[in-house]
Amino acid sequence: MPTGYRRASEAQRQVAPPFRVDPALTPAAQRRTLVMRELSPARYLSPMSMRRP
Repeated sequence: MPTGYRRASEAQRQVAPPFRVDPALTPAAQRRTLVMRELSPARYLSPMSMRRP
């Protein structure tokens, strides 16, 4: 990587506020992920797989 990119990246990292995760949101995010995973197979079924023989 070019040195200028590294310097700029390091400078940005030093001044950027730290990334914070709200612990209260974790359970809600986990529930949402679980529901999305449960629904995704039904949502993305191919029309060919839904045909009756």
